[in-house]
Amino acid sequence: AWGWGFFAHETTADIALRNLTPAARARLERLFAAERLVGTPDCALSSLRAASTWPDCIRRERWRWGHTAAWHYRTAPICE
Repeated sequence: AWGWGFFAHETTADIALRNLTPAARARLERLFAAERLVGTPDCALSSLRAASTWPDCIRRERWRWGHTAAWHYRTAPICE
């Protein structure tokens, strides 16, 4: 898994983006428009590609984002 790294995350995001409905794409765009509210200027959330690597990026700020570590490995929706 390490061999693929960010490339695999971003490739998966590209595939997902191509398969989104217009409604889902619009919802994502609204979320990404609020990127500054998350407060991670060094870890972008401006696109699905950027969001695909965000969990890895914020690891260096465990003091603030440690509670999100498990989100990276979940296979079920975390918001339900």
